[in-house]
Amino acid sequence: MDCHQREPVEVPVVKCSIARQHPHAIPISFNLPKDKMFDKSGQWIHLETFDDFDNGLSELIDLWSSTATQNVKESALAHFKEDLDAAVLTWIDNRAKSKKYAAIGKELAEFEEALR
Repeated sequence: MDCHQREPVEVPVVKCSIARQHPHAIPISFNLPKDKMFDKSGQWIHLETFDDFDNGLSELIDLWSSTATQNVKESALAHFKEDLDAAVLTWIDNRAKSKKYAAIGKELAEFEEALR
């Protein structure tokens, strides 16, 4: 199954007192990051094309330097990684596309290393 055929992933939107109980929850009282990452109901918008991932990585980096909550940041990172893993599996037999997605993965790993 490729990333175009995956079921949508719902990001729970909950009140702040409950948010700590669910690692991917987004508290209702906080504004969501850019429209390209989450829709208005708080659901993650899946990344599908190389451009989505390229732009999404820049947005993810911007998000981590913003005032967004840690839950929002961690949720975006987790969903980005899930979508990237799916894309890598989708294009595993296409050497040119595999290299492009591997480059995004390398940049993501460098970003995660910088977070530590």
